[in-house]
Parts: sequence; C-alpha cells; structure tokens
Amino acid sequence: MGIFRQGITVAQAALIEFFKRMRPGDPATLDNAREFLEEQLFDQRHYDLERVGRYKLNQKLDLRDTVPLAHRSISKWDIIRLLRRMININNGVEPADDVDHLGNRRVKTVRGVGCKINSVSDFDEWNA
Repeated sequence: MGIFRQGITVAQAALIEFFKRMRPGDPATLDNAREFLEEQLFDQRHYDLERVGRYKLNQKLDLRDTVPLAHRSISKWDIIRLLRRMININNGVEPADDVDHLGNRRVKTVRGVGCKINSVSDFDEWNA
C-alpha cells in the first residue's frame, strides 16, 4: 500500500511494475516506464507490423474502417479492441482462435529452411 500513499494511481503503479519486470536494472520512474512502453508498442522503429500484419490485425479486430493499412505500428484502437475481444472470448460471446488452423501458422520458405542446412550430413536419415 506504500505506493498508493504517494499519490500514484493504480494505472501508474501498474506501469511502474511492468517496467520493473521488463527492465530490472533501470530506475523505475513513471517517466521511464511511459517512454519504454511508447517505444516498445507504438514506435514503428521498434515494432513494425508491415502491411500484411496490419491487414490481418484489422480483419481480426474489425478495424477495417478505423485504422488505415499505412499505419504499421500498434495503435490505441488495437489495444482497446484486443481487450474487448479477450473479454468476449472469456465470456463465451466469441469463439477462440483455432491454434491448429493453417491460417494461424507462419509458413517457412524453402530458402528459410535451406539456410539452416550446412551439409548433407545434417540429415540424420542419410547418415545411416
């Protein structure tokens, strides 16, 4: 309860606690916590959805008319709609995503898989 006696709101206390857990060595001030959160979520240099990510997020959260495809970082609308969706899933209003559905998986290209192969000896079944 000591933190609330200092005139800090619950939201500010949560932000400071989040910062302490993410950056344990840095001094946990409210300004540092706000700056860190802004950089990590809302700054395109640190977090870039690309056009495809924005399109998929707009489709999933029904933001087609709210957030344009050119906006490639997380917006406050994304967080609001995401929380609303999580509450609806928890209350049984909306079904949860099927994690086994192929639309929810990232497809690796042959080039991406091939970069990890150094020689033919990497294949165990060929070494028999």
